[in-house]
Amino acid sequence: MSEDSSRPMALIVGGDTLLREGIGALLSPAFRTNLVPDVVGAGFTRALEQLRPNLVMFLNWPSQPHVFLAAFKKLKAAHPGVRTIILSDEADHEILSDALAAGVDGFLTRDITAESLRHSLQLVMLGERAYSARVVDQLLRGRRTAPVEVKTGTGATLTNRQRDILRCLAEGRSNKDIARRLGTSEATVKVQVRSLLRRIGVENRTQAAIWAIDAGINETSRTVSQLRSVS
Repeated sequence: MSEDSSRPMALIVGGDTLLREGIGALLSPAFRTNLVPDVVGAGFTRALEQLRPNLVMFLNWPSQPHVFLAAFKKLKAAHPGVRTIILSDEADHEILSDALAAGVDGFLTRDITAESLRHSLQLVMLGERAYSARVVDQLLRGRRTAPVEVKTGTGATLTNRQRDILRCLAEGRSNKDIARRLGTSEATVKVQVRSLLRRIGVENRTQAAIWAIDAGINETSRTVSQLRSVS
């Protein structure tokens, strides 16, 4: 009993059942584990209050990042000593920026080995930061590439990812096509498109496409009249 309670507690959140159970089994030699289906809901809050975990591991980047980030900030405020890590199949620069700004201690992608995962968790538990090679590459790429010079109506500079999305909208691409082209999920694209519409001050995709043409972002020969038929 005492030997078991001496191990740190890890709360494993999100993903499907098989993934949660698999990660739990992988961590069980070093951690006591508890599995929670989602960050949203009473189950997550109750587990935090009752278990007081040393580590919270999120197994995916959610389709509603603003909801996740709000819950994450509450977690860090209520339990400032808890270590946090995200294991995701996505690692674009915008997602990384949001996660790092929120205070996550580690961001790993699912292409790492089990040994790398264990080593990364050891570093996080020692108070270090841990990022997989793919994440580091994205961070460095984001630093090397200067923001585009296109300005919104408020004078804000668009990010390279926002410019890529605008170009896709000007080509009349669907969210599914954009996700495939940019190497991310359709749910992430939906969130990014909504954010982009607010940033440039338009109401829909058609207006965004026309805005891209006026700003000189598009690289296609589509005309404005063609774009007006885009839903």
